[in-house]
Amino acid sequence: MIKKRDAGIFMTAVSPDMLEECIAVISRFDITGQELEEFAVLFLNPGKSMFVIPRKRAALIKKDTTDNIFLECALAAKADFIISGDKHLLELGTFMKTDIVTAAEFVRRV
Repeated sequence: MIKKRDAGIFMTAVSPDMLEECIAVISRFDITGQELEEFAVLFLNPGKSMFVIPRKRAALIKKDTTDNIFLECALAAKADFIISGDKHLLELGTFMKTDIVTAAEFVRRV
């Protein structure tokens, strides 16, 4: 997926809350600070990523309310896709005009 993004086939969108959540989850694994920094840079690559500040809050997912930050980011970015392995997000299938898919499904579609 990174190769396709770097080739300009798509852009990633990230919000401050989303980046914070992703780093918190990744930090639970046995990785170095440098690896964590490299992960964050994937999302903050100018020309390949867009940084958005969501203006509207979502409260659609009740079982894990933190997941709503991904919906908020997608809405602010007018995203076509949310790529996730999270069961609560995947259960929605779509949010507004955004399809919620696994990484494997996304690769098949683009």
